[in-house]
Parts: sequence; structure tokens; C-alpha cells
Amino acid sequence: RRVFTNSRERWRQQNVNGAFVELRKLVPTHPPDKKLSKNEILRLAMRYIRLLNGVLRFQKLQ
Repeated sequence: RRVFTNSRERWRQQNVNGAFVELRKLVPTHPPDKKLSKNEILRLAMRYIRLLNGVLRFQKLQ
């Protein structure tokens, strides 16, 4: 049972890490290949989403 639980957790962690890799590809940084922690990726993604939302609102007003 422990082996199954460990393998399931390893699979879950790989999925989470893969999602962070994909999210990292979408977040612009300088330099582009800068190593970021998961926390930094999430914070930058939130800022980027707010920026894009602001651009859309601005375009809507024009």
C-alpha cells in the first residue's frame, strides 16, 4: 500500500511541476531563461494577468 501511495504522490508532484513549467513559459521575464521559484512564477503570473486585464479594459474604452 505504501508503494502505491508513494508512486501516486510522485505522479501528482510531476503533474504539478509540469504545470509550473508550462506556466513559466507564458510569463515574460528578463532574462527569459531566468530560474524562478514556484512562488515567483505564481506572483509574476498574477501580475501579468492584471496587466493584460488592464490592457483589455483600456482597449475597450478606446
